[in-house]
Amino acid sequence: MKSTTKPLALLLFVPLLTWGNDYVDHEKGQAFIAELAGQYGYQRDTLVALFEQVERDDVILEKISRPAEKTTPWYRYREIFMDQPRIDNGVAFYQANQSVLHEAYEKFGVSPEIIVAILGVETRYGKVMGNDSVIRALATIAFDYPAREPFFTKELRAFLEMAAQEQFDPLVPKGSYAGAMGMAQFMPSSYLHYAVDYEGDGKRDLWNNPNDAIFSIANYLAEHGWQRDQLIFDNANLLSPYAGEYQHRPFTTLGELKAQGVLLQSSVATDDTPVGMLQLDGASGPLTFVTFTNFGVITRYNTSPMYAMVVTELANAIANSIPNSVSGTISN
Repeated sequence: MKSTTKPLALLLFVPLLTWGNDYVDHEKGQAFIAELAGQYGYQRDTLVALFEQVERDDVILEKISRPAEKTTPWYRYREIFMDQPRIDNGVAFYQANQSVLHEAYEKFGVSPEIIVAILGVETRYGKVMGNDSVIRALATIAFDYPAREPFFTKELRAFLEMAAQEQFDPLVPKGSYAGAMGMAQFMPSSYLHYAVDYEGDGKRDLWNNPNDAIFSIANYLAEHGWQRDQLIFDNANLLSPYAGEYQHRPFTTLGELKAQGVLLQSSVATDDTPVGMLQLDGASGPLTFVTFTNFGVITRYNTSPMYAMVVTELANAIANSIPNSVSGTISN
């Protein structure tokens, strides 16, 4: 990872139409410019010229206020991602990138199918990376959505630091409505801390280089505590109604759950194994799962437990379609 930044004199901002509602005259935009001026090679005039071309986007504000993970039941959410083309394309991506996936497994311990599934859920293996201006998305949420202001202000700062390090025009990158970027949909702070330059060519290219994306995802999961070849989740077998806590990250042990009548349906683990409990909406009623440390690690990538569940199910479907896949124990 690079430790220094370069002056931004080399950056040429793309001339755009002058929009109303830009962030130069916005109170929070002005404060941000004043705070950032002189850092990462940015001068105040450069920042003013930049934010004159960044305007509020009300569509982004609508989307951030209603994320799909909070408005869609599990059984519907699952249908979005568990389609046959996504599985087939995951198998094709695995086979085309098998050598690097196996390298990542050896180095970081992350099962290749999990890496492929994350790419499949995030961007259909790099085919759908988002069409929103990253800086516009980050600035809109940072300056006009108070509920997420601290996080997105930090991400906006990280994005401009990233642009300085990598020497690209901040107005150019496109991503999700929340500012996630590239094949792996990294937020800027994740890019700064976890993106990997696989070839050692001085570029961490998560838009066009599958090798960088694969190693970056593996590095991210490993740094957040991924356990090689360990369980992710299993269906809960309830001997009696469960009246305890539901928390998808481990908060108790398997032995304590057993004492409350909760057993694993298919997997084998020791009583001292850290576990959580998760309940999701099935088409015919609630579904209950026992979750393990690796499930919680996936929710560090995306906080939704439905995301972690669908990544794991897609990984299983891909693994089951590859005769000689290198796979740890993914789930039940």
